[in-house]
Amino acid sequence: MGASSNSSYSNNAFTGAATGRPTKPVGTQASFSQDPAGNILGKLGFGPGSSWTPAQAASQNEAARQRGINRTDRSINSIFSNPARQQQYAALGKNTTDYYLKQLNQQRDRANRQLKFGLAEHGMTGGSQAAFDTGMAGKDYQQGLLTAANRGQSASASLRAQDQQARNNLLSMAQSGMDLGTASQRANEMMLNNYASTAANARVNALGNVFGNLSDQYMNYQNAQERNALTNQVYQNLYNLVPGGY
Repeated sequence: MGASSNSSYSNNAFTGAATGRPTKPVGTQASFSQDPAGNILGKLGFGPGSSWTPAQAASQNEAARQRGINRTDRSINSIFSNPARQQQYAALGKNTTDYYLKQLNQQRDRANRQLKFGLAEHGMTGGSQAAFDTGMAGKDYQQGLLTAANRGQSASASLRAQDQQARNNLLSMAQSGMDLGTASQRANEMMLNNYASTAANARVNALGNVFGNLSDQYMNYQNAQERNALTNQVYQNLYNLVPGGY
């Protein structure tokens, strides 16, 4: 009797009552028996009845990528448009102009000394020739002022142009996937290099001889003085050759 009872318990638990076929334990139906793939894809939005498609996923990814590009673009433009950079353009122009003004004033002082000495040597101080030479010196100085100012403006414009080229290059790189941090670092590095190179190139050429005409005039005075001295010496020699003089 006991053996029969055990056998009956075993059969009732794991086999069908009528057919003897194995049955699933109560409450243990497998979740994948209906649609294993459907359950997983459904959680991702691609299951049966979902309106989400791979094309929509690609569109969302592209939108996210574009937002990242826009953030990088804004950062690049913000760095190059910083008011402090605008002040640097003006500062470079002024510093370059001042550099050449210093040369100009040194030349003016030297030219004035030469002019004063030459006029005095020939007894023309205060005369019409002195007025003419002084007026010529003034014109030369005004031209020098214009040249110095133009070189300052040129340096400032050159820096702006280099910055714009650097900005355009970085914006293009951002479209190709450069991240915001790298773009910001590169922007700052490029601006530093641009300033250093432009400032150095702006001072490569000297101002030149602004008072060249006045210097030529001074040389004419010197040559005239030498000719006069030579002429006097010739006449003196002739005088010495003639007994009793003239």
